[in-house]
Amino acid sequence: MAYLLMFVTLLHLITLAMVFIATMEKSWWVWDGLGLENSDLWYNCRFDNITGAWFCASSKETEWLQAVQVLMVLSVVFSSVSFLVFLGQLFTMSKGGLFYFTGLCQVFAGLTTFSAALIYKLHNKEILPNSKELTSGHFGYCFILAWLDAVHQQADWMGIHEKICKLLIPIRTPTLLSLQKAGRMEILLKKAELIDICRLAAQSKLSEGRHQEALSAAQFCLRCSIDVHGPSTIQLVPPYLLLAEANFALGNLSLVTDLLSQAQCTVLKSPECSHAVHHRLHRSLGRLHTLTGNLEEALLDFANDIYYASEEYGPQSTVTCGGYFLMANVFAKQGKMPIARSLYSEVAHIWHCHLTKLLKTDMENVQTLDIWKPSVDKAQQVELDEMLRTMLEFEQSNSRKDSAQIASVAHCLAMLWFLGRDFLKALGFGSTALQASQLIPNHDLTEPIQGLLQLVRSLQTDPQHGPN
Repeated sequence: MAYLLMFVTLLHLITLAMVFIATMEKSWWVWDGLGLENSDLWYNCRFDNITGAWFCASSKETEWLQAVQVLMVLSVVFSSVSFLVFLGQLFTMSKGGLFYFTGLCQVFAGLTTFSAALIYKLHNKEILPNSKELTSGHFGYCFILAWLDAVHQQADWMGIHEKICKLLIPIRTPTLLSLQKAGRMEILLKKAELIDICRLAAQSKLSEGRHQEALSAAQFCLRCSIDVHGPSTIQLVPPYLLLAEANFALGNLSLVTDLLSQAQCTVLKSPECSHAVHHRLHRSLGRLHTLTGNLEEALLDFANDIYYASEEYGPQSTVTCGGYFLMANVFAKQGKMPIARSLYSEVAHIWHCHLTKLLKTDMENVQTLDIWKPSVDKAQQVELDEMLRTMLEFEQSNSRKDSAQIASVAHCLAMLWFLGRDFLKALGFGSTALQASQLIPNHDLTEPIQGLLQLVRSLQTDPQHGPN
């Protein structure tokens, strides 16, 4: 935890250095050419090639220039106060206190820097010498530093003080304070909160496809878990699995193998391990074996995945359904098409029932609350769309097409994209589903598909509810 404290302190120092350099250095505006003439907030300077020295004259002060000067000086003051107060609070604040004053100073520093940079950008014609053509020059690095510092100040408050620093207050290492037994217990509780924050952050980044950021959050989650629970404990398995999933996406299969081996070893030593952890571990192992071509081992792991997921969530759960789909993919790779088709059919049935319920609830909410925002999570939507498209392409490419299966999967895709408020895709997949269902006399999906298509067409022509 000392490293985290050092990191926060370093952020304050970087912020202070950036705003100080932006205020005092002589490069707010640079004229093109050899870069031998520039202006800052205080002077206009020219480099003399003969003497090898800079000759500077005081800038002609205007109201706009004075405003920028005052705002940048205030930013330096606020940043300095924020840093000093932060250091003082680390040693003197009572447990449970918050860094509100420090964060407030950071916000004021960011606002003043942003205002100064904005004024300089909008009124540089009045600020710079009248004799110079602005088209022959460009903003210097000090102006850019001021913009970056304004963004950095806001991020410092939103990302550090608001979410993390309040958890650091009671965390005191022996090098900072002498801790009592009760204090150590509070440290463990706060670290446990940090574990939850990092775990949720890693899951969120993975769903957004930001795998490198997810990797960092998962690594910190693992370190905190080791601090709280110790090495080789069952509580380390979830961080191992998060790290493995991030490395899957980054293509680090050798590292994935090591992480899953550690997780598997820990699970085997822990008879109290939950069904949910077993299910996640076997699903990750099955994916690894599929990628490495060990298909028989992959099938065994997916069978265990389905068993434990069924015990935890039920055999008709959408969570368990993911195991059916992955197992079907393996059978398709082995050329065992009837088995793959049977499993795909089960996946389609489970998701069709689930999406039908979601659609019914969605329409009830729309009728009562007039809410027309997407009612499905974007990350889940992308994952489910990929799964259903795979099954649809599998069935359409089969020489013996199953029209009922095509209708069911295409109807699922139409409902999914309707819930996501993409009416164009919903209409396309709905049309595919209707064509397939009409090939079967008195098919029970024909009427629901027609109803969905009519709803989509009516909404497309409605300026209030149509897509933006």
